[in-house]
Amino acid sequence: MTRTTHFKMGDIKHHRGFNSEDATIEYYPSRHGDVLTVLGIMDDPAMFAEPFALTSPFRLENLALVPHYRPGKNPFKKLKNTGVEKDSQ
Repeated sequence: MTRTTHFKMGDIKHHRGFNSEDATIEYYPSRHGDVLTVLGIMDDPAMFAEPFALTSPFRLENLALVPHYRPGKNPFKKLKNTGVEKDSQ
């Protein structure tokens, strides 16, 4: 859960509502398989009679694994002249 208490003008448009200085937004992310759903609840007692909720779904696409190599061991990277000589093995 993430709570936001101070908004800027862009946040007001993003959440499709107007707000006062007392407004807060709480975000609740949940993941089900390859779908991430973010639930946002805006609570503003000065503007709304009840909390305003909205959801945004995101689908994970093309999950690619990135290989990891120790420094100097990546076979796909050409060595640059850095002043350090490569060990001869």
